[in-house]
Parts: sequence; structure tokens; C-alpha cells
Amino acid sequence: MTPKDLPGRTWREARTDDIIWAREHLFPWVLQRLKQRVSDDGRHAKRPDPGPVFGAWMPPGTFVENEPQS
Repeated sequence: MTPKDLPGRTWREARTDDIIWAREHLFPWVLQRLKQRVSDDGRHAKRPDPGPVFGAWMPPGTFVENEPQS
């Protein structure tokens, strides 16, 4: 199974698409960086506080807390 060939585009059509992409995505990104604004789009870290990382060297259940349990 082979994919169909993409329709041919002229050089001008390709550059037009490049300019549209730059206007919609690149320029706003560059302007944000120049203004040094933080891009907060409402997304936050799933786990903002550091925690244990388990792997082959430390299987689950072997984590020891630094604070004594009472």
C-alpha cells in the first residue's frame, strides 16, 4: 500500500502558505517573547510539587519519607 502523491504546488502557492503560517503562528510567538510576557493559557503542571520517581532502580513501595512518621 503506497500513499497517493501530493498535489503539485507552485513556488508562489508554497510561499503564500508559508506567509500565512508565519502571520498566524510565528509573529505572535515572537512578539510575546519580545514583550517578555508569560504565555499562561490556563494550563498548569499535573504534579507541581516534586515527588518520588520510581523506575527499575527503585520499584514502587520502596520510597522512604524524609520526615519521621508519628
